[in-house]
Formats: sequence, C-alpha cells, structure tokens
Amino acid sequence: MKKRLLIVLLCLLLAVSACGKTEIRPAADEPAAKADAQTLSFETADLNGNAVSSEELFSSHKITMVNVMTTWCRYCIQELPELQELSEAYAEKDCAIVGILYDGTDDALLETGRSLMEQAGASYTVLQPWDGMEAQIPVQAFPTTFFVNSAGEIVGETILGAELARYTAQLDTLLAQTAE
Repeated sequence: MKKRLLIVLLCLLLAVSACGKTEIRPAADEPAAKADAQTLSFETADLNGNAVSSEELFSSHKITMVNVMTTWCRYCIQELPELQELSEAYAEKDCAIVGILYDGTDDALLETGRSLMEQAGASYTVLQPWDGMEAQIPVQAFPTTFFVNSAGEIVGETILGAELARYTAQLDTLLAQTAE
C-alpha cells in the first residue's frame, strides 16, 4: 500500500512540475542566438495588411517590447489583455508593445490572430511573419518576449513564458538605462 501511494505521489509531483507558463515550439530548431548581439531588420505587414518596417517601428520609441505568440498557445492568448494594459501604461513612457504572430502563415491563421486580439480587447500592433524571421528573433518557446531599442538592437533579457512582472521590471530597467 505504501509503495502504491509513493508511486501515485511521485506521478502527481511529476505532473505538477510539468505545468508552467511556457509552451515549447513543436519543431526542434537550433538554439536562439544571444539576444544582446542582434539587430532586427525586416519589412512585413501587421495583421491588417499595413506595411511595417523595422526601422520605422523601432526608431519611434525608446524601447519596444516584442511578444512572440502563436494561435495555439494558451498562455499567449491568456496574456493578451494584460499586454494591452501594459501597452497603454507604457505608451506615455515612450515604449511600445508589439506582437509577432509566429504561426500567421496563411489567411486562416491571420484571421484567427485578428479574432483573438479582438476578443481580448487588444489593439497593439501584431506583425505577420517575414522571410528569414526564424534566424533573426530569439524564440525557443511561446510566448517569448524580448526588447528592442530605437536602433533596432535586441537589448536586455529575453523572457520565456507569460511573465508580466518580469516584463515590467525589464521595461523599467531598460528605460532607466536610456535616461542615463
């Protein structure tokens, strides 16, 4: 009886420890490049088809928080309302919140992305994937969040998982550094 109880408790412990706020990408890709050594350069469109260039996007803010999401990631979807609130709170501090719909590779997935944003009441810019995106952005799990300065350079810590407190701490740290 004790042995069976021990096995059940061990299984329960393993199941609980597997729960988290990160969903791992299904493809086994190369590890992401170090975030502090990369500059982003791209031309794409947002979910509504409007043209977006990295230069215009990043140069208009001190810091841009980039949140990479998918339509199938429940943590990505759950944090959309919080990201909208963050976008509103940090707009006056010259920061922007931008999403990338990593799996937005066809019309149906782009429509799903628009629908998810609408349901969450989120209106910040979400980008469509672009050619060469996988080589440029540091994605190892979903959601992945990284930060970009006005020169388009990835700065600070890349955050894996839905971690609102860490997002705000990183934004505050990076803003303080730009004020120096």
